[in-house]
This record gives sequence, C-alpha cells and structure tokens, in this order.
Amino acid sequence: MTDGRVKVKPHGFLYHESEILKYGSMLLFVFAALQLIEMDSPFRYGIHDMEASTKRIYETALETPEDHVIVFLAHNGPTGLGSNMNDICGVDWIYGGGDHGDPDLAQAISHLKETTQSAIPLVVFGHMHKELAHGNGHRKMIAVGEDNTIYLNGAIVPRVVKNVINEQGTSMFNTIITNSEAPPSIPESEGTIRAFTVVEIQDGRLDKIAETWVSVIGDDTRVVQEHILFKSSMELSS
Repeated sequence: MTDGRVKVKPHGFLYHESEILKYGSMLLFVFAALQLIEMDSPFRYGIHDMEASTKRIYETALETPEDHVIVFLAHNGPTGLGSNMNDICGVDWIYGGGDHGDPDLAQAISHLKETTQSAIPLVVFGHMHKELAHGNGHRKMIAVGEDNTIYLNGAIVPRVVKNVINEQGTSMFNTIITNSEAPPSIPESEGTIRAFTVVEIQDGRLDKIAETWVSVIGDDTRVVQEHILFKSSMELSS
C-alpha cells in the first residue's frame, strides 16, 4: 500500500480539507460542488447567483495539484444529461419531463475542460431518486458525457430495507426492492439489507461501478446482489 490519499475539498459550504483514506497509488481530489440549496446562502457563503456559484466551483477546482484527478461530489447533477423522465436528471413528477440538472455545475465542468488539462473521470450526485414518480419505473443512474466523464447518480431510496422472511424461511429481498415496500401481511424480518453504490478506481481510471445490496444481520454482513453499472471494458452511450 502506498501513501496515496483521497482528499475532500468543498467549494463553499465547509472550510476545511480532510484526508479520509488511503487508496493505493492514486491521488484524488474530491470536490463537494454544493449548489444553491439554502435560502441564506448569499449571506453565509457569498453566493448570490448561478454565475457566482459557477465561478466558486471552477476556481476551487483550479487548486487541484497536477498529479491529481478530480471527482466532483454534488447534491444534484449538471444540466445537459437528458430531459426524458427516466434520464439521470430528468423531471419525473410532471408530464413531458424536463432537464432538472444544475447549470452552474455544468458550466464549471465545461469551463475546466476548455481551459485546463485536469482529468475529470467521475461526477457523483444524488437528489433525483432512482424510482420514478407515479410508478413509472426506474431512471438511468449512469451516463457518459464529453471526454468520457462518467456521471453517477447514487439516490437509491429507500437505502435501507428490512430483510423480510417469508413462510418458507427465505428472504423476500427481490420482491421488496421491486415493490419498494415490504408486504404488510408478513411482518417478520431479520436484519436489514442496505444499498451502496461502489466505485472502484485503478491508477486514476474508473474500473467498475456497481449498485450493491448488503445483508446486515447482527455482526454478519454479506453481498446479496450486485448490479454492474459500469466496467472498463463496457461501452456506455450518452
């Protein structure tokens, strides 16, 4: 294990940098690209409009050392990733859809790519739930943009479900996930099943992304389902 570190560098809502874990030989800078999500943000953070937010994100990213890659961590994703209801940031609560991404994040990323040589392999966010409104299925949770930047939505809701056991003594995990709720006629449960979006990076490049469900019963944990969203050998379309 080398001394590679992952660092978190929020652009406006927090004011400290913390080394959080060792990660092989790779050095990452993770930027918390938090948008205008609080009414008092102009007074507390000096962000008065989208232009100022774009500028803050961009200028913070410019501090990235040359031997690092940038991974953006945002509350919501950027604009430009589709306007269909099931797109990664698509509006699903009204008929006709729409692009619900944030323009400040999109503009900052675009400006970085135009003016620097910084590698941006991954942009991670949430907010837009995987399960669409009104029972319209599931949204796309991964998309590829320009220069092969991967955009990843981690908003799996609920993230923790009870591990319901049926009369035969087996887990009803697949039924629960499909229906988004446990059958009310079967109250018995054993532990929980929890969702994680797992990203594997090797030498600064994305190797694998998976939606992973883990059973937790007391001190016993095990993977019960893994849905591969991305492999380095796969080709994704935007």
